[in-house]
Amino acid sequence: MTDGPLGSEEPVQLENEFARVLLSIDREGNSRRLRIDVPETGDVGFLDALSLERLAGLSQDELAALFRVGQYRSETTK
Repeated sequence: MTDGPLGSEEPVQLENEFARVLLSIDREGNSRRLRIDVPETGDVGFLDALSLERLAGLSQDELAALFRVGQYRSETTK
């Protein structure tokens, strides 16, 4: 497998009307990780291959539950 856009030094930007993130590959640890930068807040997060695999395996309901905030946090999907 060859490196695509994330294999370069230039981050990939994803955005919509609610958020903007910059994605790049972090090579500083023992293995490569996805680095997620949030320019608006300065937050930085990392996801390794195992974390990404687990995210990919979540159902839409499980994924939605991860992102519920505020008063919606205790709601369950039907």
